[in-house]
Amino acid sequence: MTKFSVIIPSYNQADYLEETILSVINQTYSNYNIYILDGGSTDHSVDIIKKYETHLKYWHSKKDKGQSDAINQGLEMCDGDIIAWINSDDTYLPDTFKIVANYFSDNKSCNILYGNFYFTNSIGKILRKVKIPKNISYDKMLFHNYLGQPAVFFTKKGVDEVGLLDVDYHYVMDWEYWLRWMKKYKLHYSNNYFSTYRLQKKAKTSQQGDDRYGNEIKEMINRNKRKKFNLNNLNNIYYSIYKIYSKFQRLAFLLTRDPIGSLKIFNNLYSFKNIIQYLKWRFKF
Repeated sequence: MTKFSVIIPSYNQADYLEETILSVINQTYSNYNIYILDGGSTDHSVDIIKKYETHLKYWHSKKDKGQSDAINQGLEMCDGDIIAWINSDDTYLPDTFKIVANYFSDNKSCNILYGNFYFTNSIGKILRKVKIPKNISYDKMLFHNYLGQPAVFFTKKGVDEVGLLDVDYHYVMDWEYWLRWMKKYKLHYSNNYFSTYRLQKKAKTSQQGDDRYGNEIKEMINRNKRKKFNLNNLNNIYYSIYKIYSKFQRLAFLLTRDPIGSLKIFNNLYSFKNIIQYLKWRFKF
C-alpha cells in the first residue's frame, strides 16, 4: 500500500494549524506519516501539536532558517513513496490521498502530480475554484506559477534526483522547485480538487505587490531561463516578447476560468482601490 509522507512547516499559525492537521488525519486513506516542523512558535501552536502527538511520525519546535529550511528538514527524513508539504493554514480535501494513490498506481511513469484547488478567505469560505490547465509548458510556468502548492504530490525517487528547496528563496521557493522538476520529469495532471489554499494576512501570497517579492521573482526567472538560441541577443529578445505574452496568458486564464472568483481574491488581498498599483507591479516584474 502506497505510503504518504506529509510535511507541515509552521510558525505562529495556531489559528489554523489544528484544521490543517485534521485534514490529514481525517483522510479516507490511512497509510501516511505526518512531520511537523515548527520554527519555534510563541503562540499556542505547540499545545495543538501535542494534542495530536500520537498521530505524528515526528515533530519539533525550534528555530530554523525559514520555511524552505523547515521543508528541507522534512524532505530529508521522509521515507514515504509519495511526498507532499502543506502549509499550516491550508487543508486537504477528504478523498485526496486515495485519489492521488490510485493515480500513481495506475501511472507508473508519474513522479509529480498536480490537481485543482480552492482559494479560501481567512475563515475558510471559498473565494474561487481554481481549475489548472492540463498541459503547462516550461516557458509558461517560468513567468507564472500556475500550480497550487498544497495540490502537488511527488515521489521520494524524484526528490533524490531533483534535490531540496533553494533556501535563498523566501517567496518563490515552490515555484522555483516546480521548474526544476519540469527539467527532469513530465508534470501529470488529475482533474480533481485536492486542497484549499487560504488567503490571510500572514500568508506570503498576500505580500504580492511588495518589491522584495517582485525582485525575487525577477531573479528566479532570469536564473531559470533556458537557452533557446545560440546568440544571447536572440534569447533576450525571445524572453522579452514572451514576458509580455505571458501577462496576457495569465489574464486569459483568470478571466476564462472564474472571473468573479478572481475579483473576489483581488479584493480580499488588495482591495479594488489598489488595482492600478497592483497592475503596475505585475507588469514591472
